[in-house]
Amino acid sequence: MNPTAANSLSSSHHSPNDVARPSVRLKINGSVFEAIPEELLLELLNRTGTKIPQVCYHPQLGSIQTCDTCLVEANGTLVRACATRIESGMEVATNSAGAATAQRAAFDRILPQLGFGRALPFFELHRCFAHLRP
Repeated sequence: MNPTAANSLSSSHHSPNDVARPSVRLKINGSVFEAIPEELLLELLNRTGTKIPQVCYHPQLGSIQTCDTCLVEANGTLVRACATRIESGMEVATNSAGAATAQRAAFDRILPQLGFGRALPFFELHRCFAHLRP
């Protein structure tokens, strides 16, 4: 995937009556994107195809903020992508060592409660969460 600013906000159908939406620029894993101001970071990550774990988030329910599997680094600080609003100039790392360690720790807390051992998520869920492998 070649991320571009045009791809993140573009729609396949535009009419002359369309009102231009305000947008902000930010970096995700070093690539520049345009996004809707105050949009949830997780929604932009999903729209751009950026893989990020999200156990407790659903668009119709909003940010429950209970699992911490969507932790990423934003401007050098670990934040929940499901609860973080986009700001102009933000620099986001979904694949940093700090984010991967935090995401792995979240799964280590959740999975034993479901009766799974530590190794299972990285074997069973590898297609979605391959970047979490130690």
